[in-house]
Amino acid sequence: VAQGDWAADFDAFQPSGGLPGAPPTVDALQKSQVITRQPESTMEELEAEMKLLNWHKLANEAALKAALIRTKKLRKMDKSPPTKTLQDKAAWMQQVIEEEQRKPLQVSKDFIQKYEKEERREEERLDAEVQR
Repeated sequence: VAQGDWAADFDAFQPSGGLPGAPPTVDALQKSQVITRQPESTMEELEAEMKLLNWHKLANEAALKAALIRTKKLRKMDKSPPTKTLQDKAAWMQQVIEEEQRKPLQVSKDFIQKYEKEERREEERLDAEVQR
């Protein structure tokens, strides 16, 4: 059977014992030799096998390359400094606040005088309210 004639042979095939208009079964086609596979020569078989092996080789090389790239990325990520956790950051902020609160507040003499004056006024007002 020529390669271009298979469709015509398929259309012309009448299944034996099948329902009218039903397509032929694979078994019936194989028995009638509409579907036949001519054995290839040893050289053609070897060439086909070589093509398949070469394809598998290329696929494996691509998979290996992808795995190496992924491994390299993971190693770079491991070398990067670890990100601080929320608790570490909160502890650091608390330490900075405590250190700043231990330092004396630096203000001008005018600010101190105004503050003391306002404190005296507030104290006098409270004393006046208590005496009433």
